[in-house]
Amino acid sequence: QENSFCCLNNYMSIDPEKAGMLRRTKYDLDSVVGTSATGPAIDSAVTQTRYKPDIVGPGSFLVGANSLGPGANLHCGLPGRPDLPFNESQSVIAMSGTSVATAAVAGAAAIIRQYFQQGWFPSGEPRRRNEFSPSSALMKAMLLNSAQSVTRDGGENARVSSVPNFKEGWGRPNLLPLLYVKELDQREKLWVVDEKVGFDEGGWVHQYEFLVDMTGEDLEIKVTLTWNDPPAEAGAEGVLVNDLDLNVTNEEEVGFVNNRICPIDPFTDDYAETCRKPIADRDNNVEQTTLSLLHKVECEYGNGKQTEYGECSSFDTLGSLIRFSKDRRPFPVRVRVIAHRVTEACTSDGFYKTCVTRPQGYGLVVTGPLLARSSDGSVMPPILTSYRFEEPFVPEPAPPPATLDANSTSSRAAILRPSSLASAWITVLAVGVGLLRWLAA
Repeated sequence: QENSFCCLNNYMSIDPEKAGMLRRTKYDLDSVVGTSATGPAIDSAVTQTRYKPDIVGPGSFLVGANSLGPGANLHCGLPGRPDLPFNESQSVIAMSGTSVATAAVAGAAAIIRQYFQQGWFPSGEPRRRNEFSPSSALMKAMLLNSAQSVTRDGGENARVSSVPNFKEGWGRPNLLPLLYVKELDQREKLWVVDEKVGFDEGGWVHQYEFLVDMTGEDLEIKVTLTWNDPPAEAGAEGVLVNDLDLNVTNEEEVGFVNNRICPIDPFTDDYAETCRKPIADRDNNVEQTTLSLLHKVECEYGNGKQTEYGECSSFDTLGSLIRFSKDRRPFPVRVRVIAHRVTEACTSDGFYKTCVTRPQGYGLVVTGPLLARSSDGSVMPPILTSYRFEEPFVPEPAPPPATLDANSTSSRAAILRPSSLASAWITVLAVGVGLLRWLAA
């Protein structure tokens, strides 16, 4: 017998005349079905900071060719081959579950792999000299960069929260805006880094400076970083061993990573002073940000000029807006991969434990209106800079004023001289004493 639940959701693509029969259900493409497994990961059940799943795929009553043979009755009453008489046992069928969702995502991964192996990157055309086999880290970064959030949750009308979340991860893959193909004349371009050498130790930065084509409107750049993290020790409190950070900036603003923003202080109605913006992710081996790119605008008002980003105010302290001009010249965007922590990878045979240094590689994917060469349309390669960084100096808080005597010289010195400076003087004094003793000997 015919299962109506699948027909109502699939006639649009198979038989447009029956599109009027469509109705929204919890099995739609833009829904997360209630039986789908959700996060957070069990090791972060309390903190709820490690996101799982990473990605979702359509898997509720998907219609495909019936390969089960006679006896399979999960059909939609539609013939499998239009050139043959209708035969229910050879019609299309609808199936559900991870067996279907996994196949859909695996198919997307196969297309991505073929894209690189046939040399489509970066020119958008197959070229033998560009052929390479992508690492698993890059494959994951590509899938997650293509992911788009579903719009509804479990068949209800309420929208899901912004990604990532514990129902859909980063969303479902959509390869059309991801894979650049020259003949399609796509504005969105693609650049990837399959970094297999990576970092030997923490404290290093790989910076990629891109030029962005600012001739359009509503521009944004999307960046995804993933890496294959070595296994943590059994019973470890935190499962993330090597910790890399993603930082994307146009020097005017910084993109928030993994939707982590600072909490609002209810007393000041502003970001909490104790929060470092943006909040670093110390739990996931996936980091992603989407940064909106605003034009620099020269605004001329009745009583003067002012530079804004995005749009001019219709009325300013300088008077009414007379005219404005947008700067559409290429603009630099810097993508930084920061090695916050890289440890030694250890292996054990049950008796002996051997630690060997294993550099931490990563996969990086950047999509957006990247500036392209006029000759062949390929993306202008970014400028790569590698350098070592140090954590910014954070002074120790001064003692409370109530404990200080304003007339005390030592108290005033304690306020004016940071503890780090005092430590430095002590170190210099100790070295000087040691040198005098050596000369006397």
